[in-house]
Amino acid sequence: MLKYIRGFFIFCLFACMIGTIQFITNNPFKTKKTNELNIFVYSDFLDVDMIDSFEQETGIKVNLHFFISNEELLAKLKITNNKGYDLLFLADYAGKILAEKGDLQEIDKSRIAILDRIYPFLLNKDFDPGNIFSIPYVWECSGFAYDPNIVKENDLTLKHLFDSPYRKVMTGDPIESINFAASYLYGDKDHLTTDEEQEIASLLKKQKKTVEAYAEFRAKDLMVAGDASFALLKTPHLDSLKEENNSIAFALPKDYIYTSIENVVLCKQAENVDNAYLFLNYIFKPENLAMTVDRFPCFPACPDALEFSDDHHESYLQSIEEIKCRKEDLRFFYYITEKDTAHKIFVQTKA
Repeated sequence: MLKYIRGFFIFCLFACMIGTIQFITNNPFKTKKTNELNIFVYSDFLDVDMIDSFEQETGIKVNLHFFISNEELLAKLKITNNKGYDLLFLADYAGKILAEKGDLQEIDKSRIAILDRIYPFLLNKDFDPGNIFSIPYVWECSGFAYDPNIVKENDLTLKHLFDSPYRKVMTGDPIESINFAASYLYGDKDHLTTDEEQEIASLLKKQKKTVEAYAEFRAKDLMVAGDASFALLKTPHLDSLKEENNSIAFALPKDYIYTSIENVVLCKQAENVDNAYLFLNYIFKPENLAMTVDRFPCFPACPDALEFSDDHHESYLQSIEEIKCRKEDLRFFYYITEKDTAHKIFVQTKA
């Protein structure tokens, strides 16, 4: 009899222990941290002094988590089941992927005083009509840096990138390469057929004969040394290139202007939403946005930030004005073929 009583007592004690653990774990009265903000962002993207000022003014601790590429961001979010982050800074196509999966919150526009300051041509794009989920923060576009002593033509187009004898610097990004090639061969495409993928592979293989490097960051050294006379270049690299050799010219393609917008989005499972909106309004102040532009060279989404930004080269400012007049020529990078297929094509191209 004592054996059964002892067993029953042990069972009750064990049940109480389990109940206590569950209460501690799921205690509805447990206080959550409300003075933090978790941000997933490119390394060296946000100005440290700006973050420090925000923390001092608000008492909110900002935890920065870094990624190198949008592919890494998407992979980490998948591993963590999209938990642990409040705000994400990401490229337009990555935001589209997350929005379609239901992993983003809609932006409460009543809590921000931002959208009416943003360049209108950056808003309401195909990857987020109505800017339901994303707010453009900074942007850049791809153009051609060239030596005018060698490249004599005017009105440069993608034909000069793929079908000219000039020694070149090409992007090292497979998705970008395939988008550029598809636009040259077919115009606007949402998806590639198998035959079109093979044609693009052949085009890139042919182009390789004139490519000095698949890395935009090497354009400066190669062009200054005279090893390349033509480079596909994003506008953030323009200032440093012109500093080394002011004779280098820059032009936007006359057919398509490929543009990348870095947006800020709110995670579906964000735990610090109020803090997130405080941070958004803070970083979009013109003087604070200028700090980001000067640290991470690019165009600000709000033109009023340029008044507070460091001086930029004339070509940098001219590009903005030209883009404002050519909104219909803007294009954005998308997965128009499977990711694995894109990487396979690019690897074979450089082999």
